[in-house]
Amino acid sequence: MSLVVRCESCGGTVVYDAARRAAKCLFCGSEKLSEQETQREHIPTPQTALTARVQQQQADAQFRSWASESWWTPNIIRNSRIQLQPMFLPAWWTQGEVESHWSGVVSANTRSGKAPTSGVAKAVMDDMVPASLGISAAELDELQPFDHSDAHAWAGESTGQPFELPALSEQGARKWLRDKLRQRHLNSIIAQSNLQTAVSSSIVHEQGHALYMVPIYIGAFRFRDRPWRFLINAQSGEVVGKKPVDRLKVVAVATFGLLLLTTLAALSNL
Repeated sequence: MSLVVRCESCGGTVVYDAARRAAKCLFCGSEKLSEQETQREHIPTPQTALTARVQQQQADAQFRSWASESWWTPNIIRNSRIQLQPMFLPAWWTQGEVESHWSGVVSANTRSGKAPTSGVAKAVMDDMVPASLGISAAELDELQPFDHSDAHAWAGESTGQPFELPALSEQGARKWLRDKLRQRHLNSIIAQSNLQTAVSSSIVHEQGHALYMVPIYIGAFRFRDRPWRFLINAQSGEVVGKKPVDRLKVVAVATFGLLLLTTLAALSNL
């Protein structure tokens, strides 16, 4: 038996084992949670899950290294034992051949310093977008890549881990992904051809499309009365998130710098 819990602060909707009641939102740490009656028949159904490879102990070590790599991070974060929760997030994936007819401008030995150019380029590309209210597209981009080679059938509640319900339709995902692949291909053309500016007309010939459940670890905490969180790719161990800056350290360094400048100015006048 499962329980659907929605966060009233960030909107994240997570399915838990009914025996494990959530005290705080996994995405923002808020305690404003409410149980939901969800009509599952109106929600896209994932068929496939990607395999987690990073164990809990390794994920804890990855977080500890990430939290400690900057001296500017507050000591309370560097030394804290934030609970990491394994979970699955829904994400739409598409692979396809992108065919782009492009035109642009390159540097040239002309009066204007520019010359027009054009061409046709093809590339096989793939990408993912979140079907999630809990994380942003930018966060998923940072977490990628995920390895699809050992994907397996999605087991739903029987995994025993929390997971977020999909919140993006297949139609909406397809449009988003095609636009994303077109833009990525144009950016690649601009870089490879040293274009100053360029436009393109692109067609995506889809070769594969799926709604995956991707494995992550998530940790959320509150600091200075605002939520902070980090995510760990449970396949690669990649850590994604923003860390707060210790204001006392900033003030201390600024004060020391000011005193140093004042002392050097005084010595220069002797």
